[in-house]
Amino acid sequence: IICFLEMKNNRQLKYFFITLGPVVICGLADSILYYIMRSKNASSFMQVGLFIFVLSQLILIWKYIQDLTYDTSKNDTLRFLAYNDRLTEMENRTAFDFYSDKLDSELINIENMAMIVFDINGLKEINDIYGHAEGDCIIKGCANTINTAYGSIGRIFRIGGDEFVFISLDSNSEKLSDASKIFLHEIDKYNLSSP
Repeated sequence: IICFLEMKNNRQLKYFFITLGPVVICGLADSILYYIMRSKNASSFMQVGLFIFVLSQLILIWKYIQDLTYDTSKNDTLRFLAYNDRLTEMENRTAFDFYSDKLDSELINIENMAMIVFDINGLKEINDIYGHAEGDCIIKGCANTINTAYGSIGRIFRIGGDEFVFISLDSNSEKLSDASKIFLHEIDKYNLSSP
């Protein structure tokens, strides 16, 4: 009775008992052949039943592994969507808030920390005049420019429509200076390539 109640709620247990069915049926067939007909080849059905059982179990294991892989992939996708901006694929405001809370709770020494806030000037006017598709291109271009310059030395978040934040826990002035030079160069390159 307990197995039956468990079977109603547990899919794997239910499938196990279903795949056990051919073994039981083939075992009964062999018993009938042996006791009633006195057949000497009484174990042939049981071998077929065991083969079906083992094959069914292998299929169920394969299906279970597929389900686990799918669930893991789905969880990774949901985690990515929860913590990353869809347009730029950078970490979003939620990720920034969690990271800020983590830094607060771990009492990180802010003397070694660097933070730069970026804001795109005139984005509203670009959206109003040229449309949101053009505004999205500007946002992506800015995100790529920031990432090219600062992505290797810290974390970058898109915290608002036109706002980005860069945080580095190692404020090595030489690295930041080099990144800033790359950033200015990339801005000039982007401005020349975009009318």
